[in-house]
Amino acid sequence: MIEKEIVQVSDWIAARFHPELILLYSRKEDTQGGLASFKLCVVAEVADKEAMEEDIFLHADSDVPYDILSYFPEEWERLLRDGNTFASRIFRTGRVVYHG
Repeated sequence: MIEKEIVQVSDWIAARFHPELILLYSRKEDTQGGLASFKLCVVAEVADKEAMEEDIFLHADSDVPYDILSYFPEEWERLLRDGNTFASRIFRTGRVVYHG
């Protein structure tokens, strides 16, 4: 099950930036087992990744803290070819929440 906060942020990103892929790569729980924070990886063809991240943080509202890591598609593909990169670990262990 993917919590509504993760879906809400992912849906906002998908509608605004039309990424190729969004992966959930970290999910932390509080002591009661509820969602405490999460991290998303966004693979998108945009002019400026930092501007995209800023837009997300300013406008994708969530009651739960989150973080975003972004890659350009070419960068993502190149990094996946090397099995020792953080991107390849995200791909192997993360959960797809959106595929464009």
